[in-house]
Amino acid sequence: KHENFTGTTQLKLDNSGRLLLGTTSIGFSAGDNFTLADSGHCGITVRSGTSSEGNLFFSDGTSGDDQIRGYVQYNHSNNNLILATDAVERMRITSSGQLLIGTTSTTGISAGSDDIVIGSIGDSTYRGITFATTSEAAIRWADAGDNAMGRIEYSNSADNMTFHTSNAQRMRIDSSGRVGIGTNTPSNLL
Repeated sequence: KHENFTGTTQLKLDNSGRLLLGTTSIGFSAGDNFTLADSGHCGITVRSGTSSEGNLFFSDGTSGDDQIRGYVQYNHSNNNLILATDAVERMRITSSGQLLIGTTSTTGISAGSDDIVIGSIGDSTYRGITFATTSEAAIRWADAGDNAMGRIEYSNSADNMTFHTSNAQRMRIDSSGRVGIGTNTPSNLL
């Protein structure tokens, strides 16, 4: 136990080996080995060399991949943030803000479409995005004047898909597979 000159406890190591910094109260039981507290903004700084890594590892053993089953890593040499599960990198945010999932590179990807990349060129894994909802889900294209100038939308309640340009519906595929262009009530299959 360490006290500052005013007699207030700043650092405490209790009988169970828990380290408390800025508090004398332990944290949530599943994460109370180290508790950091402050009445204002609070955080932890990991400072490493300009060409080195800063890491937070999640381990379930003392050898091999068990030492690094999960981790968060910041690589200062290329300024990438990496998230890993089961000892394998799963997601990377590059220094330019690209989000890479299931890949570590944008090689072979058009520079105009590399903000979010899932998988890599030549990867034979089936990939996809699922919107899980009983309501509507959409992909939207926005500009300064409107947040949905273009969109593709699926309604789970009506089981139809609509396509919009200039913030207006232009095409609909209904639950029977009928396609309407310029109408909300298609009457024929295309």
